[in-house]
Amino acid sequence: MNLAEAMLTCGVGKLVFSSTCATYGQPDTDAITEETPQRPTNPYGESKLAFEKVLNWYHDRHGMQAVYLRYFNACGATERLGEDHTPETHLIPLVLQTALGQRAGVRIFGDDYDTPDGTCIRDYIHIVDLARAHLCALRSGKSGPFNLGTGSGYSVQQVVETARAVTGRPIAAEISPRRPGDPARLVAAADKAVIDLQAAQVTYEADKKATEEGMVATDEAIKKAQADVVVADAYIAQSVAATKTITDTLTEGLAKVQEAAKADPDNKALAALAASVDKAVKDAADAQNKAAEATKVAAQKVITDGEVTKKTLEETKKVA
Repeated sequence: MNLAEAMLTCGVGKLVFSSTCATYGQPDTDAITEETPQRPTNPYGESKLAFEKVLNWYHDRHGMQAVYLRYFNACGATERLGEDHTPETHLIPLVLQTALGQRAGVRIFGDDYDTPDGTCIRDYIHIVDLARAHLCALRSGKSGPFNLGTGSGYSVQQVVETARAVTGRPIAAEISPRRPGDPARLVAAADKAVIDLQAAQVTYEADKKATEEGMVATDEAIKKAQADVVVADAYIAQSVAATKTITDTLTEGLAKVQEAAKADPDNKALAALAASVDKAVKDAADAQNKAAEATKVAAQKVITDGEVTKKTLEETKKVA
């Protein structure tokens, strides 16, 4: 409750909650869907179910986007990270520690369950797949429960035998009494996660590709505009030189016309010609400079707009 209230206070509207298949307890079906009745048989499953209910209320009352990922049996490692619990309670690490000679053997809690070999069956899912599911859940815009599993179950005995085959070591296994609350079989029907969360991943990949392509196109536009600025600067320099030549010629002509006008002050035609040439000199210089400057300003605007677009795309990529 405190976490949910703090999220509302801080304006955080999304939450991905690591829940568990233990909320189902001992189901009456082999393939557990999100609609399977939740009847936890241990405190762990009960505590997870309690918070799921809290999140469901906050979704209904406050619009919180709360996704609860019901993990089946998380397992596996990456090149850098693996399982390291103290004390270790998970089956696969215990079996491998036995293979490494770090412990004498493993205990199998119960061999009289209603399963093919009498030991509990669990659905094992790799931690990398779980991590990907979290990202998909954040991007999905969905709320509610999703089962995370493979849809296939393996018994405790099968895990031990597989480890023996892979390592070539004689892994000792002792049959012990059942643990209270351990269901015989927990296997996910994960169709909902595959359809909804995987669809979110496909959309994300498409958006990411479009963003990256947009960044490339923007970079090309900026480079072209920068080249245009260089051309505009050169054009301005040429324009200034050309304008100077024109104005110099017109100025010489103006001086002669003005001298002739002074010599004959009553000649209105000469006076008008002098004024016309003077205006032509000024207009020529002004027109050339304006044209060159407009070209540069237009190119500079492309660069500025491109930089803004590029920054927006980079922010979009970071958020994604």
